[in-house]
Amino acid sequence: MDQASRGSLLVLASAVGFAFKGIVAKLVYAQGMEPVEVVTLRMILAAPLFWLGLRAIAGSAPPPRTREDWTSLALGAGFALAALADFESVDRLGAGPSRVILFTFPLFVLLFQAMLDRRAPAPRELVAFGIAWGGLLLVAAPGGVVPDPIGIAAGLLASTSYAVYLLGSQSLMKSLGSARFTTLTNTGALTTTLLASPFLIGGEVHMPTPTALGWMALLVVFATVLPFFALFEGIREIGAPRAGLLALIGPPITVGGAWLFLGEQLTIGQLAGSLLVVGAVGGLRWVESREAPE
Repeated sequence: MDQASRGSLLVLASAVGFAFKGIVAKLVYAQGMEPVEVVTLRMILAAPLFWLGLRAIAGSAPPPRTREDWTSLALGAGFALAALADFESVDRLGAGPSRVILFTFPLFVLLFQAMLDRRAPAPRELVAFGIAWGGLLLVAAPGGVVPDPIGIAAGLLASTSYAVYLLGSQSLMKSLGSARFTTLTNTGALTTTLLASPFLIGGEVHMPTPTALGWMALLVVFATVLPFFALFEGIREIGAPRAGLLALIGPPITVGGAWLFLGEQLTIGQLAGSLLVVGAVGGLRWVESREAPE
């Protein structure tokens, strides 16, 4: 198998794993756990696996880069905010709609990058942003009725926080390597979550049932750790533009899986809105991939 094929398969595998994150999270919620509890337990269980994976990939640890390591740990706080907001959105809106809202993050990356560069967004970026927001309105407010404003706000907070995380990751990933950077940021996210969770968990703490632990194991291994390593290894082999296009399979898989396994229903308007969001992001990424150097 050549490098391009291997990289494409890795990105596709990661997209499928991430697509089922919200679905499995809903199954854990059904066992009586709250979103903050699920995020915290997920990060506690995932952190050792990230470090084991790093050791397996990198072998002996490289010389410490103190400033970059600490910056990566700090950037994990932004990732923790994205994760907490995303799981809250899943709880309130369902796995399908929350995934569509989260998937607006590439457009926020473009907008924030333009702000950092002190330039106006390109016309095609504005067109894609407008189309995606039109689709988002159809998903978030079917029939003109907003089902859960807090859930929608949480989804948008997750999307913008993840965009900031990705922007901050670019230079660090080049110097540290994707595996080390991913491990450090997830460790920083765990530390942030552990510090914040006592203030976010209201009332009684719900201990996970054996069934919940089983679902959590699937969430951690197949929808968190393995997809992260597969995604960044795939990006290394085929590049971010092409990887972004392949990741477009994520939202449709989540919507279909939520219908099949959770019984979630989407209206015709919401389905149309989902297509607009995915189409806007996909069209823009396709143009960028055509312009990106090989």
